[in-house]
Amino acid sequence: MIELGPPTGLKILGCKATCVHLGWTPRVFDDLLGKKVIIKIWNDIVRREYSVDADQISAWVPFIPNSKNSVSIAFASNTHEGEYSNVIQFRAPDRTDIANSSPQNFKVRQLGNSSVLLSWKKPEILIGWLKRYIIEYNQTTTGPKHIVKSFTSEDEEVSYKITDLKHGYYEFHLRTENSFGISNRSSASITLVHHISSPPKPPCFSWAVIETGETELDFEEACCSSEIVVINECRRFKKKVLKIQWHPNSSGNPGDRFLVRYRQKGQGKFMSTDVQEQQMYTVIDVLKKQQVYEVFVTSVDGRFSTDSGIQEVHII
Repeated sequence: MIELGPPTGLKILGCKATCVHLGWTPRVFDDLLGKKVIIKIWNDIVRREYSVDADQISAWVPFIPNSKNSVSIAFASNTHEGEYSNVIQFRAPDRTDIANSSPQNFKVRQLGNSSVLLSWKKPEILIGWLKRYIIEYNQTTTGPKHIVKSFTSEDEEVSYKITDLKHGYYEFHLRTENSFGISNRSSASITLVHHISSPPKPPCFSWAVIETGETELDFEEACCSSEIVVINECRRFKKKVLKIQWHPNSSGNPGDRFLVRYRQKGQGKFMSTDVQEQQMYTVIDVLKKQQVYEVFVTSVDGRFSTDSGIQEVHII
C-alpha cells in the first residue's frame, strides 16, 4: 500500500474570496482508476471533507471563516483510505463575501426588434453547490425591477434570452446563489432601438441525448418498437430525447430566433421543428434508436435565414 502512504509537501498557496488554495507533492500511481485525494478541513466546531482526482496537485476548498483552520490530506482508493499527511493550520479571515464570486464577462446584446441575449462565464470560484442564477432588470434606473425566473446551468459559458421587450434603456443585473447566500451582482446595460432585418451570420449548435422525466406508461396504446424507451418498475418509463442548444453568431447579426432541421442519414427530405422564439434550445423526441441523424440549425431574422453546418448525431 505504498501508493496510499501519507502525502508530503502539503502547503497553502493562497486565499481568495472564501477559499484556500492547497498544494501538495504529486504522487505517481500505477493505476489511477478509483484513486482520489481526500481533503479534511476543520476547526473546534465544524469538520468538512472534500475529494479531488488523484492526479491533481492542488485544489481550492472553502475555509471555515473567522477561526483557526486545520487541514490534512490522504490518498485513497475505492476500498482503502491511506494515512493522512501532517496537519497544517492557518487563521481564516471573516467571510465578508458569503457567496460565490460573481459571474464573469457578463454581456448583453440586442436580438431582433424586441429581445436581448445575456451571456456570461461561470464564476471563477464556486463555494459549494451553485443553486441558480438570478437575473434582475429594469427599463430605467428608477423604474420597478422585474425578476426573471431563476434557472440553473452547469455550463462554463452560459446564455439566456429575454423576449417581448420595448425599445428603451435597460440595466441587467446577474447574481449567483448557493447555500452560503447570494453573490455580488454583475451588471450590463443596453438601449434597444428599432432593428432592420438582415441575413444572420452562420450559427453553431451543440447537442446532447437526455432522458425525460418519468411518465406513466399507457399499456392500452401501442408503443412503437423503434422508440427509445427504458421500462422501469411501477408502470413508468423514461424516454431519450435530443436537446439542441442554439449558439447564435455574435460576430455580426445573430438573428433573433431559430429552428432545427434533421433527417435520418441517407433519407432525402429534412424535417423541421417549429421556430423557437423564447428559449435558446429545443427538444426533438421522435428519433429512432440505433440510427444516425444529420442535424443543422437555422438562425432567422425577419424574412432572412442562415443555416449552420451539418452535424451527425448517433442515437444509441
